[in-house]
Amino acid sequence: MADLHQLQLPIVEVPVADLSWMFALPLWQREGRRFQVTPAAVAADPAAYPHRYRRVVSADLSWPIHCVEHAGRLVVLDGFHRLLQAHIRGHDLINGMILTAADLKGIS
Repeated sequence: MADLHQLQLPIVEVPVADLSWMFALPLWQREGRRFQVTPAAVAADPAAYPHRYRRVVSADLSWPIHCVEHAGRLVVLDGFHRLLQAHIRGHDLINGMILTAADLKGIS
């Protein structure tokens, strides 16, 4: 992630709704097992996921999320906690950096 955070890309406003499809994906760990918890589950039942919910509500929205366009839509690479917080707070937009394929190759 360090390479990703060192990219000097313009910050743009990204509609939260354009990324909300990702809330249904099991992105986070539970009990040491990867890909078990969806952001939607955390938002729907914070008490069931207290550690994850604390990370969401304490995320710093001043940092932009990182996205890349793939198959005609944006995909979040980094910033799911910030994105979910923006959604929970009712924000229409979130600051983001949009990477190109060349940017990805440069950091991989």
